[in-house]
Parts: sequence; structure tokens; C-alpha cells
Amino acid sequence: MRLTIERRLEQPRWRVVVVPVGSVLFALLVAGVVLVVTGHDPISTYHKLFEAAFVQTGALNQTLIAATPLAFTGLAAAAAFRMRLYNIGGEGQLYLGAIFGAGIGLLVGGNGSASPGVIAAR
Repeated sequence: MRLTIERRLEQPRWRVVVVPVGSVLFALLVAGVVLVVTGHDPISTYHKLFEAAFVQTGALNQTLIAATPLAFTGLAAAAAFRMRLYNIGGEGQLYLGAIFGAGIGLLVGGNGSASPGVIAAR
């Protein structure tokens, strides 16, 4: 018996919605089971999580600030995978980019004051 993997020529439209939604619901269910096993109320925990991420003052802004570098890292890895290049160091690249970006900012900006280009733009 020989097993072959073939790409589907046509994807059903319902899969575009059902697979991501099902994945999120499954993850919430598994996390809920872990919360119950450890003695926590899953509904209360999810409510607090949602409020802290989206409802409280400035929470949505902070959520987007924290999620943007991760989203761009994921997009970069997705582009590489589409070209059949395997990039397994996305997290390390994110950290090194942040470290070197901060270092160059400090180098160009001096001692924490605005850089000359920023002063000239004002």
C-alpha cells in the first residue's frame, strides 16, 4: 500500500471560515480544561483576559503595539514558506532586529535626546 499526498485543486469555501474558527474554539476548550484541572474558573479567566486586552482604557492600543511585531514576523515566515524556503528562526530574528534597532537608535540619537533629523523636521 502506497500513500501519496496531493494538493486539492479546489478548496470548499466553508473551510476558509470553519478551520480557523474551529481551531480557536478547540484551543479555548483545551485551555478551559487546563484551567478547571488547576482549580480556576475558565469563564472568569476568559472574561478578565478579554477585558485586559480590549476593553480597559488604552488596552486595545497596547494589544496592537504588542501584536504588530509578531504579526510582521509571521508574515515574513509565511512569505518564505510560500517560496519553499524554510525559516525556523523567526523569533530570534525578531529579537536581534529589536536589539540592533534599539542600538542604532541610541547610536544615532545620542544620549536620549532627539536626533538631528527629528529636530530639523520640527
